[in-house]
Amino acid sequence: MARESGAAGVSAVLRSKKKLERQYGLKIGIMDIFRNTENLNLVFTSRYFQPGGDDFGAEYEFIGPSIAERNDAPGFAFDFAAADPLVYISLGTLENDRRDFYVRCIKAFAGMGVHVLISIGRNVKREELGSIPPNISVVEYAPQLEVLKHAQLFLSHAGMNSVNESLYFGVPLLLFPQQQEQVMVARRVEELGAGICMPADGADSGDIRAASRTVLESRNFYENARKVSDSFKASGGYERGAELILRYAFPG
Repeated sequence: MARESGAAGVSAVLRSKKKLERQYGLKIGIMDIFRNTENLNLVFTSRYFQPGGDDFGAEYEFIGPSIAERNDAPGFAFDFAAADPLVYISLGTLENDRRDFYVRCIKAFAGMGVHVLISIGRNVKREELGSIPPNISVVEYAPQLEVLKHAQLFLSHAGMNSVNESLYFGVPLLLFPQQQEQVMVARRVEELGAGICMPADGADSGDIRAASRTVLESRNFYENARKVSDSFKASGGYERGAELILRYAFPG
């Protein structure tokens, strides 16, 4: 069956809803399709990271994020041993057309005693960024998980996957959210002391430089990021999720 989107997709969902109601004598609210609670509900974060996590009942199992290496990633050569300390900058894959942001970051870190790796994606060309200082490397693609194993700071758009991956490796963040859900994620990171939430458009190069120094020079951010990391790893991940599903489907 072809996958439909837009108005056609909504109509298909409503037709399926009516069919289920007729066939099984159910009364289904449209939002029940998206937020129904079962006896087992898997949550892909830790109870510690979830706002109000202690308010969720035992039917909610927090298994943490699923962190998996990408085997189809293109080749990447970078001397991590020489790049210490390392600051990583990426705005993800969907909304990374931000030449202005990259230029501000280049200006912020120019001459600073850190190595910087910026992943700009395909929408911005390296030559559009002007002169690149010797302590800064600009690439189209970087293997994010491998980079985060070596980084001391991640400047991110606060996408949930990127935040999960950064905190899984205990790397604190400077966050520049561009959408409302990213604002929520960034504020939670800040509440837990594992990073700083900054305005995506209002932070100039001086603000970025000052906030980066604040994180890099304080052990508190690293200790708090490690707390989140420990909570993710203790949650069991996809392996525990699979065990819970099997136990639920085949009790006894």
